[in-house]
Amino acid sequence: MEKVKNIIIRVTDKLEESCVLGAIRQAMIMMIPLLVVGYMSAMFLDLPIPAYQMFITTLFGGHVAEVLQCVYSTVNDFFSVFLVVATSVSYSIIKRKKQGIYESTGNIIILVIISLAAFAGYSGIQYDDFSITKFSNMYAFSALLVSLVSSEMYYVLKNSGLFRLKKQRTNTDSVYEEAIEGIIPAVIIVGSFSLLHQFFRVCFGVDGLQELMERMFPYDLFCRKNDQLCSFQKLPCCCRCGYTGNTSGSA
Repeated sequence: MEKVKNIIIRVTDKLEESCVLGAIRQAMIMMIPLLVVGYMSAMFLDLPIPAYQMFITTLFGGHVAEVLQCVYSTVNDFFSVFLVVATSVSYSIIKRKKQGIYESTGNIIILVIISLAAFAGYSGIQYDDFSITKFSNMYAFSALLVSLVSSEMYYVLKNSGLFRLKKQRTNTDSVYEEAIEGIIPAVIIVGSFSLLHQFFRVCFGVDGLQELMERMFPYDLFCRKNDQLCSFQKLPCCCRCGYTGNTSGSA
């Protein structure tokens, strides 16, 4: 037991030393309260007991079920947006501790705003066929990718000193100075992810790296041809093979 404990401690120390892994770990921890609230609502809403379902859907004219659905949808449909915020803040905190520098609250907020704008541009929010699903938990990988890369780009550009104000007045608000210094990094970061989205859309017909990976490794690869069951779930396949659980022989 002591050996297992030491291994866990060493792994944890490695995670803390890495800005990327540490930011992901801390972001997931920050998301725990939101996840508990959202998925507890889903549990109370979809408890598989017929009598309970009858009770919850008729309680106060169904308004209780509507409130639970609203809470769940708020967490689930905007999960990636919340994850971008948590990851950017976590990355900034870890970067500050690792480099031993002071990081003002205003600078962290500027980073979060830039990361959110970059994620919106990367998701193709300007198109008519844009779906709010791009902000849901299904695109958590894209949220992590954009927030981590945006944060690293922001600090690289900031530490380069190319965009710092040459003359800083003593009576000038520090948040104002940080906002002015963040204009060019914001243009570069948001523009880069918007161009990256255009690259994937024009060259591959997808909206990002995640969708490209889904096309390269479709869910059909995990479906058995004989019994049409998902090999990793042992359940009727819900993948792109089109099988809907009909055991009569037709897909």
